[in-house]
Amino acid sequence: GPGITDDVGDLSRVQSVIDRDDAQTGGPARQHDLKHLGAIYARFSTRFQTSIVDQVRALLKAAAERGIYVPRELIFFDLAVRGYRDRRPGLDAVKYAILQNKFKVFLTFSTSRLFRRAYKAQAFIEEQIIDRRMRAILAVSS
Repeated sequence: GPGITDDVGDLSRVQSVIDRDDAQTGGPARQHDLKHLGAIYARFSTRFQTSIVDQVRALLKAAAERGIYVPRELIFFDLAVRGYRDRRPGLDAVKYAILQNKFKVFLTFSTSRLFRRAYKAQAFIEEQIIDRRMRAILAVSS
């Protein structure tokens, strides 16, 4: 799956939040055009105390406020994976979804969730998102 972890408790909690939101928004059966389809990436690290659940909940709210639908299969996350690592299962899945043109709006909590180094996060947003005529939304600035 998009988030690979040994911490089954956190993973199941994230999935239950996603399921609950999916039910409230009408779920995958609802029709949306591609320009209103979003994807979420969240990362939890012990240094940054906002949990995956809190990040996903805030990002789903931000998406809903902008009329963006985020289907469950486009919610990606990494648990306890350091931000300096370029290769992470959740982030790799985001990159693959970008290549497949699965969504047009990318939402993440902050640049520090993408990469610890701001220049790497900026390069990711510019090269992977903006250069492909997609939108990026950060829930908080960092």
